[in-house]
Amino acid sequence: MDFQESFFDTGELKLRVMEGPRAGPPLVLAHGATGNWKSWMSVLPALTGHWHVYALELRGHGLSDRARSVEGYHLSQFASDILAFLRRGVENPPILMGHSWGAMTALLCAGVEKNCLRAAVLVDPPLMLRRENTESKPFTEFFAGLRAMKQAGLGQTEIMAVMSQQMPDLPADSLGAFSQAAFQVDVQFLNAMLDGFDPVQGIDFATVCESVARPTLLMQANLAKGGALPQQDADFAMAHTKGMQRVRFDCGHDIMDEQTGAFLASFESFAGELK
Repeated sequence: MDFQESFFDTGELKLRVMEGPRAGPPLVLAHGATGNWKSWMSVLPALTGHWHVYALELRGHGLSDRARSVEGYHLSQFASDILAFLRRGVENPPILMGHSWGAMTALLCAGVEKNCLRAAVLVDPPLMLRRENTESKPFTEFFAGLRAMKQAGLGQTEIMAVMSQQMPDLPADSLGAFSQAAFQVDVQFLNAMLDGFDPVQGIDFATVCESVARPTLLMQANLAKGGALPQQDADFAMAHTKGMQRVRFDCGHDIMDEQTGAFLASFESFAGELK
């Protein structure tokens, strides 16, 4: 795949952008927490054949700049970065697709931006964060383990060795990309997720959803298999977002990796209705 690297200046910091060939309409990708642009690798060969892909690396992730403090990792700050890119970094209104934390960011963008966004695709957003919950425990445990490794000074190879024991079924190439992204993430982002700072504090998600004025697709994984979107929160999004479509997948959180074909078929079907 032929991707060109650049850095987009939001006015506060710079985001790494990996841009694919001009093969179709623009599609902006926002990865999840502790990911990087390679988090989309399983679907990029197909997407770059029909779309002009921009794979962003969120603040504090990959080679993008770090926030100055924990407070800089509030969801609204991530959305501010993406909105700046939508308004100044893309020629035509794109589809914005986000996974996990990137999906939360995409939802917030869709609730704000009316002119520079064609549609939004939300891949298993952890909407349980809008309320007191127990469902996010597996994710916070992962963040805590990763923080401990980073604070101990482990390098990427050492982190990969630990993760290979924790996730023995993960293919070697996926393990390499996953561990690289984990090694690159800013420990302050992990602190923001773990130490009492609420990264969604003050956000009224009912109002956000009700403000979404563009077509939206919600992809929901199976909570029992490691998904991040409980039924009550998916129903909440559907009830408050006009015209939102939902597709359920019987797999874990990383839908694009675990059910690549079905993921792409669902996206292309949704995108086809926009034409």
